[in-house]
Amino acid sequence: MKLVTIFIIILLACTYPAAMSRILSKKSSSSVDEVFQQWMLEYNRTYSYSTEMKIRKEIFKKTLESIENFNSTAKDNKLIYIYDLVKN
Repeated sequence: MKLVTIFIIILLACTYPAAMSRILSKKSSSSVDEVFQQWMLEYNRTYSYSTEMKIRKEIFKKTLESIENFNSTAKDNKLIYIYDLVKN
């Protein structure tokens, strides 16, 4: 029973990034702000100045686009790994 539980936990942990990338790829460009806010909360990020936040958001947006492009290519080429957002 323990082995089955461990297997299920590992399986869920492995599928989480793929599920998140699908959620992110379905987001419209107008909801990038929401995803950015969620990312800031998840990784406890704060920015002192609004200009810094704008710069960080633009970097985040470009990174998100790169992730979506990579994952799209990976899916087409049947690669078995997923590129996802992580804490810097």
